[in-house]
Amino acid sequence: INYTIDGNGVCAAAITNFDITILDIPTVNLGNDTSICEGSFPYTLIAQTSQANLNYTWNGAQTTQSIDVTTEGNYSVVVEDNYGCLNTDAIQISLQAPPELTILGAAIDHYIYNGQAYTQTGTYTQIIPNTTGCDSVVTLILTFNYLGLEESNTNLLHFYPNPVHEVLFVESALISNGMLQILNIEGKILKQIALEQVKFTIDLSDLQSGVYFITLKSGNTEEVHKFFKD
Repeated sequence: INYTIDGNGVCAAAITNFDITILDIPTVNLGNDTSICEGSFPYTLIAQTSQANLNYTWNGAQTTQSIDVTTEGNYSVVVEDNYGCLNTDAIQISLQAPPELTILGAAIDHYIYNGQAYTQTGTYTQIIPNTTGCDSVVTLILTFNYLGLEESNTNLLHFYPNPVHEVLFVESALISNGMLQILNIEGKILKQIALEQVKFTIDLSDLQSGVYFITLKSGNTEEVHKFFKD
């Protein structure tokens, strides 16, 4: 803008011309208000601007173009150019509650969720990780009502390991006329072995993961135990 000053009056006439340049204020943008999960902290805020050589002041403290925040709240930045022109922007960072899911489950003898097996009535919690930091919280309320085989309190039969991966090692105090059976939770006989020695092994590699029973029968004697196949 060009201005002219006319000095006519009591003093001698004088005319002075000078230019006034109106500068653009610097631009700054922090983006929209954002809701993030707790696992996303620290969260980086960047003062987006098209100008170079600006001075930055965040909430009256940090003086870099970007900062890492670790808590929710309101964050603001003031930018200033070499001529003292200022601009500001603010952003609200809020904490997003993690997704929650409640499952009411009922099972005969075992319940499997996300690869985890449960065998007792109760309330259980699982945390499902998420790459964005929004880990899901799953609450399992489980009820078991098994009406089939009951485990024995006697110990004529010993076996290990439990859970078993492929091979079950068995020791029996009964040999004469003894019969060993492997059953699923429905009571179906999957394997049947005549007892001929005190110690032996059973290959269970063909069974799927789950809950099974091993029974020892000899005359009027019957012993039942539960084991897990992983």
